[in-house]
Parts: sequence; C-alpha cells; structure tokens
Amino acid sequence: MIERLRSTGLRRPSPRQLIAALRPAPGERILELRPGAGHHALSVARHLGPTGRLDLVDIPEHMLDDAIHHLRSHPTRDTAQVVPTVADPRTLPFAEHTFTSAYLIAALSTFPNPGRVLDELHRVLHPAGWLVIADHRRTHWLPPDTARRLARRHGFSLVATHGTRNYVHRLQPLQSNPRAVAHL
Repeated sequence: MIERLRSTGLRRPSPRQLIAALRPAPGERILELRPGAGHHALSVARHLGPTGRLDLVDIPEHMLDDAIHHLRSHPTRDTAQVVPTVADPRTLPFAEHTFTSAYLIAALSTFPNPGRVLDELHRVLHPAGWLVIADHRRTHWLPPDTARRLARRHGFSLVATHGTRNYVHRLQPLQSNPRAVAHL
C-alpha cells in the first residue's frame, strides 16, 4: 500500500504551501480537523500571533495529546493559544461563524460521511473565511477532483488550487449551503 501511495506523486503539503493557501493572520481563530501529530498546527499557530487561537478537533483524545505535545516541544512567545477539543467533526460543538478559516490535511477522506463534515465546516466558518483541503495521501479513496466536487455540493466555491500537483484547495463558503437543510 505504501508503494501505491508513493506512486501518486503527492506529498504532504509543505508549511509554506499550507500558509499560502490558508493565509492566516494575527488574531484570527482557525480550526484544524484531525491534526495528527501537530506538524501543520505548529506552522499555523506561529502565524496567528499571541492574540490568535487555533482549535484542534479530533475524536481520539490520544491524537490530540500527540499534537499538543509536539506544539509544546517547540514553544515560541508569538504562538497562538492552541485549544484541543475531543469532538465528532460531523457535529462540531461551536456556534455559527466561529472561525475565520479551517483546514484538513489528509483528513476529509477518513470520515465516514465527508459531506456531513463539510456541512458542519460551512456552518462554523465565517462567510468570508477559507477552507483549505489537501487530501494528498488518500488519493485512491478521495481524489482531488472528487474533493473539489464534494465541497461544491456542500456549499463551497473553489477559489484557488496550490501545489505542484494542484492538490491544496482553498475554498470559500457560499452564502447558503443547499445541503444543510437536509440535515436539520
């Protein structure tokens, strides 16, 4: 299986690629779903400054522990507050329009119902915010084109695509999500 993943030619996006797509700014509140070991979280938190906040959400608490441990092992004065939350991304425990932006790295394809996760992201994102998706490692489950189409069906428009293979997608919420009504 590792060889099949390598054969796609898609690597994890670099911190520079993620930052270029996400465009984090000091003082913003950003959400990361399934942060893994926290490598991307460290980059983003440093761009948010001491007044910003990065929320990490995952279901298994031990994964959040790994991410927090990684962040604490690389402390800087200008890093945003990082808040871990154990929650199901299909039912996020946040109010509407809470986040400036959100991102998922190799995560969307791991959810049993990625459309429901996108509906929740649409709900918690500010209307002028960004959603960045890079589902590079699981392209055999959710190819980049499929991720873009799925996001469009759940209320997002594609703004830009980054990366040498165009797999880092920056999306913006549309004013209304046509699929959200079906979940009420």
